[in-house]
Amino acid sequence: RIPEHSPLVFFLPPLMSGGRRSARDGKLLPKSGLDTLIQSIGSKEWEKILNRRKISRKALDAIVMNFFVVTGLKDVAKAFSKDSGVKPEVPLESIQDRMEIREAVLEGDIKRVIEKLNALNPEILKNQPDLDFMLQQQRFIELIKEKGSDKIEECLEFARRELAPRAKENVYSLMCP
Repeated sequence: RIPEHSPLVFFLPPLMSGGRRSARDGKLLPKSGLDTLIQSIGSKEWEKILNRRKISRKALDAIVMNFFVVTGLKDVAKAFSKDSGVKPEVPLESIQDRMEIREAVLEGDIKRVIEKLNALNPEILKNQPDLDFMLQQQRFIELIKEKGSDKIEECLEFARRELAPRAKENVYSLMCP
């Protein structure tokens, strides 16, 4: 079960935009804001910025733990927690569910994402309307990709039925990339 106060580790637009490929399985990885920042200022300037910063061991351990959790390395996170004393921000038992949701997002199977989220916490989409709207928006995009221009009416009907009512409450989401 994903607690309502627990933020999901994914942000849909970056996940759907693509990026680098995973060394493990060759799947596309999301391009991060950090990648964009490093590209915009250059790697040498980025190194200078990092060298001027003092990062505490505790902060560094927290970043490493977050990486293990976000990438689904449950056993490594558990061992790291034991060795470093750093506790993950989410229950380690939720990592498998999170990875299944992430995989479904990357595969464009938004219906499966919604079903999995509702199975874990039936209130999460009701209590996070922006997330619900983004999921339905992505579902619409995936429907267009799947059906193509041959079934545009079916796609538009989905938009009228699922997106239009949510758009009234999520006007800001329509303006954000």
